[in-house]
Amino acid sequence: MLCIDRSETDPYFNIAAEEYFLKEFTSDIFMVWQNSRSIIMGKHQNMSAEINLDFAKEKGIPVIRRLSGGGTVFHDQGNLNYTFIFSGKQDSLVNYSRYTRPIIAFLETLDINARFVGKSDLKVGHLKFSGNAEHIYRSRVLHHGTLLFATNLDELEKTLDVVEIELHKKYIRSNRSLVTNISSHLTQKMDIREFKDRLFSFVMDLFENSTIYNLTNHDRDEIELLVEHKYRTKKWNFGR
Repeated sequence: MLCIDRSETDPYFNIAAEEYFLKEFTSDIFMVWQNSRSIIMGKHQNMSAEINLDFAKEKGIPVIRRLSGGGTVFHDQGNLNYTFIFSGKQDSLVNYSRYTRPIIAFLETLDINARFVGKSDLKVGHLKFSGNAEHIYRSRVLHHGTLLFATNLDELEKTLDVVEIELHKKYIRSNRSLVTNISSHLTQKMDIREFKDRLFSFVMDLFENSTIYNLTNHDRDEIELLVEHKYRTKKWNFGR
């Protein structure tokens, strides 16, 4: 498995990178990464029903549509994102519990009793700290999730606070949950950099034949092309 600790915080680049590694690589992949402040919307969602657009515009928060379905999420550098990309048989690719188990196991080493709830959430007690989504491409699955570590929860709430409206049935509405930061449940102090490093090492040790992979100049050029031709375009982000 290739393990990639990405240092880029440009949300356009990071969302495009997931599609690039999903479609252009054949190896299994694990990635950890962070975005600067941004709103990441599910592929099938109605922007007007998900986002406080006036607040987002006022604060200069970009809105980017990702490849997977699922709900709209708020990212900042107090949030850590993780991605698994695995190959397999078509009828067994969708498996949320498989890819959340390593996260739950890691949190247990920090004395946090996390659990998988419903279709795609991780919670401590009744409070959500992680939402997950998947996307299938041929014989490969992309599973990614958020990990609220020290996110600005007030800004998260204001960004995703919208007025209820009548929706066309083809759009999927996010399920809103009470949320919490992982840092609030730690018995030992650490910052998000240490948390990220420890998670990365834990997953590498968990999977045999794990090797660190660093992006090449070719990788970066191809990802930037995806950004330019897809993820920065109004057609992709707003035209659906």
